[in-house]
Amino acid sequence: RDPLWSRGLGDVYKRQSEDGTMNLYRTRDWALLRTMRGHKGRINSASAHPSGRVALSVGADRMIRMWDLRRGMGSASVKIGAEAEKIVWDTQGKRFAVLTGRQVLVLGTNMSQLARIEHPKRLHDVCFTQSNDKHEWMLVPTEAGVVHIYDVDDMQGSEDEATPREVARLVGHSNRVRSACATHIRRTIRHSTCFLRRLARMD
Repeated sequence: RDPLWSRGLGDVYKRQSEDGTMNLYRTRDWALLRTMRGHKGRINSASAHPSGRVALSVGADRMIRMWDLRRGMGSASVKIGAEAEKIVWDTQGKRFAVLTGRQVLVLGTNMSQLARIEHPKRLHDVCFTQSNDKHEWMLVPTEAGVVHIYDVDDMQGSEDEATPREVARLVGHSNRVRSACATHIRRTIRHSTCFLRRLARMD
């Protein structure tokens, strides 16, 4: 499984495993600091809060778990209706996204649902970046070869059925987009689209 990193405890490397445990290592000397237990079965994804003090994880047991990294123990959990493939904090640590099949759920720090996105085809990844006006943008690559960009600071619909406003689509790949990664640069969506097209031609 993919590792994750946190700087809240110095440079700490966290690795999740098939047996439901998550190990924390200090990268200076690769000493094992803690082994955290809570999930039943494999852990599919984990994400450290920008502060480095807590982390989230999802696994085959259909649970979202929050971990106190300083104490090395669970602090909260909630069951969801499907096995999630990825979980990731936004850049400010105000909310997080959970990817499961054709859906992305956006939840607050209290683990309550803030919004939901559903696509007709499978979704493969989700990540966050900030726009030039400091809005939180969520990038969602799809089976259809498109990366959808949503503004999660601009919700539409009722509170129970809220969805973030779609602000752009990056088109260039001829088939599924497996992953997306973003960094905050002072460029326009037009430049980002051209960059994605250059990447698409390398496939």
